[in-house]
Amino acid sequence: MFDISIPNTQLSLEDFIFEIEKQLRDLDYEVGIVVKNNKEIVLVKEGNFNKIVFLLSEKGLIANNIFTHNHPQNTPHSSEDLQFAYDFELQEIRVVTNHSTYRVIPTVAGWKHSILVAEIKEKLVHEIIEKYKKQEITRQEADKLYNELGFRIAKILGYFTEILDNEYNRYL
Repeated sequence: MFDISIPNTQLSLEDFIFEIEKQLRDLDYEVGIVVKNNKEIVLVKEGNFNKIVFLLSEKGLIANNIFTHNHPQNTPHSSEDLQFAYDFELQEIRVVTNHSTYRVIPTVAGWKHSILVAEIKEKLVHEIIEKYKKQEITRQEADKLYNELGFRIAKILGYFTEILDNEYNRYL
């Protein structure tokens, strides 16, 4: 069972979350943590090696807050992460890997409907498959493109995206 160490609440919100995320980097199963803007941790939930299951009854704890979680496979956001952000009305969704943190924040208009996310994913997957069939990319390159789909979809939808390394240097 994951036992979170609560960071110093005198830290800035960004540094507070960073201290939480340090604890998630090397886990071999997913853990999701919901943080309010006042640095209150309202939910810590464990999953398995590739997903966390949430109940609709937990939406009240999650909505309009920051959700950070780790991806043990060291991949950025999945399209399912973006659908979760829409369904649970997140303020921000973050993915922690052992080398980076990926942030996605919706536009002022909010998250786009999950059907649109699915349509874009289908189009991008088709493009990857076609490139692979034509031998324009290797299997390894195809897998990498597939694993980056969620983050690519976020950019296509005009969301604010940012990649932070373990020292919190920013890369757009």
